[in-house]
Amino acid sequence: MGGCALVASDPIPPGSLLKLYLSIRSEVVEAEGRIAHVNRRADGRYDVGIEFVRMDQVHRARYNLSLGGGEGDFERPETYLN
Repeated sequence: MGGCALVASDPIPPGSLLKLYLSIRSEVVEAEGRIAHVNRRADGRYDVGIEFVRMDQVHRARYNLSLGGGEGDFERPETYLN
């Protein structure tokens, strides 16, 4: 289904579930995600990979259209949030 990544100051346990509110090009997209991986960076912060596990049809279409994709696909690479 796709996912996103972010940089965190504290580790988040893999498998944790999150409610996400992504602001993309003035659109808000709601999704539920699961922490897929956490890697410590050289600067002491953490790269966190999040897999989308649930996104309703309206928000999925908004997500894909805001990133330039079609309404039903998740072909874009990870979205990096800072």
